[in-house]
Amino acid sequence: MTVFWSLVAALGAVVFLIGVNSGDAQQVWSIYLVNLVFWSGLAVTGPAIAGMMQVTEARWSPSVRRIALTTAGFLPISFILLLVLYTGQTVLYPWVTKPIPAKAGWLNVPFFWLRTYVCAAVLFAVCFAFVRALLRDAIPPEDERERAHRNRVAVVLLMLWLVTVSLWGFDLVMSLDPKWYSGLFGGYFVVSTLYTAFCLLSIFSIRAALPRPTCCCKGDAPNDPPLDTVRQMVRRSPPSFTTVTAMRAPTAPRLEVTPTKCRVIQSLPCLPGFSNRRLG
Repeated sequence: MTVFWSLVAALGAVVFLIGVNSGDAQQVWSIYLVNLVFWSGLAVTGPAIAGMMQVTEARWSPSVRRIALTTAGFLPISFILLLVLYTGQTVLYPWVTKPIPAKAGWLNVPFFWLRTYVCAAVLFAVCFAFVRALLRDAIPPEDERERAHRNRVAVVLLMLWLVTVSLWGFDLVMSLDPKWYSGLFGGYFVVSTLYTAFCLLSIFSIRAALPRPTCCCKGDAPNDPPLDTVRQMVRRSPPSFTTVTAMRAPTAPRLEVTPTKCRVIQSLPCLPGFSNRRLG
């Protein structure tokens, strides 16, 4: 699967290079920009959602928080794609070749890319620092100093996320038409990115919650077809007996099946001679 997606990425890069050197370069760069801001916004908003959970002390969300942190894996690729965007500035942004005197202080090439790259680099670095801190222990520890440290990092992350994503809306998107402006566009871009990230997180959480067989019974191969649940009664010396329920089901081909241990997490009193245990 990794080889397949690597080939797809390589094919996409070749098609992109052909497109930017053709007569439809503006359309190609426009598609590139739309995909860049969309996926980069999702990648950086995942850690921001985890930061919201950290600041609000959402103790119910350690598993969801870990899922939200996974989007940070795209951030290095996102930064590289931002660097590539520099080569298409003359095609995308008309103010590069035809400066607007009234907006020259804000829309000029050095300052435009300086704030874009600096804000992105600082935000991505804070995202990785926050991810590293939470992956050590997703559940807030009892150490108040460690919790306070995580809260401070989360606050810095949220502030940088708000400023950076707003600037992406103002600079990367709204400046495509430098004569039109809106003071609400940056905030609208942030909120729309947040809602989209909530949808993505919901999909990931539902997928993670689906039942997944994690073992095989009696040496069944992982690719065997599903088998019915088997209920067996193991008799011991009278008057006691034990009922064992075993489910035989297929596992994912990539899953490595290793011996596991079961421990008793609940033991309930029962009639004399009977035992009722829940294993996990």
